[in-house]
Amino acid sequence: MIVIDNLAVPQMFPAALIRALDCFMIMNIDALNLAEQQLFLQVKRVTGLMEEKHEQLQRSGVFGEYGKIYEAYVELMESENEGLEALKRAIFLMWYEQAEPACFTGIFGLSEDASRKVFETLEHRIETGKLDLELKWMLPFYNDIAEWVFSKYADLPCLEEFLATANSELWQEVELKAEDFVNRGKMGDYWRSIIESKAAHSSWGAI
Repeated sequence: MIVIDNLAVPQMFPAALIRALDCFMIMNIDALNLAEQQLFLQVKRVTGLMEEKHEQLQRSGVFGEYGKIYEAYVELMESENEGLEALKRAIFLMWYEQAEPACFTGIFGLSEDASRKVFETLEHRIETGKLDLELKWMLPFYNDIAEWVFSKYADLPCLEEFLATANSELWQEVELKAEDFVNRGKMGDYWRSIIESKAAHSSWGAI
């Protein structure tokens, strides 16, 4: 057994876990979180130079398995109960793939068709006024760091207009809590690290 965010789960290779999810049709948000966390344990084990790490991850199938997780999130976007969370995690993975080196993230070669579906779903939410507060501060933050990720989809007018006027510092004005991002895949891990880093910096500045 291993413990991930206070959850004890069976230790198995990510590929085996994903196959198990496929077999039992439990591709839900919680199961995908576990799949992500176990996959990232494998990412952290690789050693060597960046090119060597990339080759190890390619050879071990990590990139391919992360692609399956990504596509599972994309499929889950149609869920009434879990669709919004699936969209947030898919957006993050798609952005993270292009914002950071693959040897550190384990993410490489995500499906372009799946990414188009992500952005079209996002466009519809913006057009119909169904962006929640998290997306309103997440999206401009991502865009500020790697605007080229979003500029590829300049044919989506609502998204383009939203990003043109959005405040990239909005996340700093919202009271974010690290505990709100537990068990939310790599997206959750990323934002917890941001929140904890900000808190540590504030504490240091107060000394």
